Amino acid sequence: MTLSARAFVAAVVAACLLTPAVALAAKARPAWVIPESLNVRSGPGTERKKIGTLSRGDKVHVTAFANKWCWAKLPDGSWGWIAEWLLQFSANKGRALAAEAKTSSSGSRSASPTVAWVKESAVNVRSGPGLGYSRYGTLPKGRKVYITDRKSGWCRVSTGNGFGWILGELLEYNVNAGRRLAAAATSGTPVSRSTSSSAGTAKGFVVGSVVNLRKGPGTKYDPVGLVVQGQTLYITETKGDWCKATVHGGNSGWISRALVKYADTPAAPKPAAVASRPSGDRFQQVPAWVSEEIINVRASASRDSDIRFQLERGAKVTA
Repeated sequence: MTLSARAFVAAVVAACLLTPAVALAAKARPAWVIPESLNVRSGPGTERKKIGTLSRGDKVHVTAFANKWCWAKLPDGSWGWIAEWLLQFSANKGRALAAEAKTSSSGSRSASPTVAWVKESAVNVRSGPGLGYSRYGTLPKGRKVYITDRKSGWCRVSTGNGFGWILGELLEYNVNAGRRLAAAATSGTPVSRSTSSSAGTAKGFVVGSVVNLRKGPGTKYDPVGLVVQGQTLYITETKGDWCKATVHGGNSGWISRALVKYADTPAAPKPAAVASRPSGDRFQQVPAWVSEEIINVRASASRDSDIRFQLERGAKVTA
């Protein structure tokens, strides 16, 4: 038995001892990564140590399952645990996903710069494609930029003073609409928001306490994430009583219109106050507000655990 084979057997045996519900696959099953970025962990659970990351379209080979996690061989030959629900096991869909990811990646690097305009006030420019990167500065509404690369919903742009990353949903790509934004910024005339159900992007805020973002416009669709009261949304489409919204970081989904307050509409009624606990309870609920620009909300009390969603400055929480 080779050294690598012994290492594999030892790792699976260790996993079986530590996790009772481990099922070995009859043979290695190919699977493809669905999200833009996927954590690889040392064991089957979000509380386990993060040991690496994979990108959308990466192919892995699964040899064991435990509690909805997969023990898999990674593209570089190493091994690790991956969340089963974030993998595509259909060969046809997986190959299509990999081809799409490859085309998107190569196209964003080889294509000539795309012109776009900033469509929100004071948009942050960051050193990398994500909220965790440092902020270089801000760009005003109507500023023209040139996109040179795209990654995970973010755009690398030339700002005139250098390069930086901007969330793609904050840019206008339609030339006529972009020129109107630039003209309005120069003259000081506000640009009216289109009433079309799919034109432009509107800014809004979550009204409900904790709200599901779903795959489609209705409760029959599975949740894809959670948003909380006060969190900023960018509405890109409406359908019936539902809105398609994007949050900071690039994640998107559908949310009920009744749970959204648009930035240019009168304030929505405040939610009912949380009922006070019995006087004999040793704990008491207290309101608090986020004081930093962006904070991460994680799956557990560890900086290594997965980020579930993010809150902006001013968002109200209950401790």
